[in-house]
Amino acid sequence: MDREKLKKLIKWFDCKFYLKKYKDLVNCNVKTEEEALLHFLNNGIVENRNFQFVNGLTFEWEFYMEIYPELSSHGILNKHQ
Repeated sequence: MDREKLKKLIKWFDCKFYLKKYKDLVNCNVKTEEEALLHFLNNGIVENRNFQFVNGLTFEWEFYMEIYPELSSHGILNKHQ
């Protein structure tokens, strides 16, 4: 994942929650916010690990479309598709 996308995602991902919930990550040298997010994206999703957005934020499809603009070339143009 490129650095710009990672910077945007870190603003939404509650890294403190993720690291507190999964204490085993410290043994894997996952300590920083960036490392926590990368772990979730690369491993946590397939391991069915839970996450939460910071400050109770919810999924924002506009933000998702901003991160993945290539979706529009596949006909995904709004939250209903």
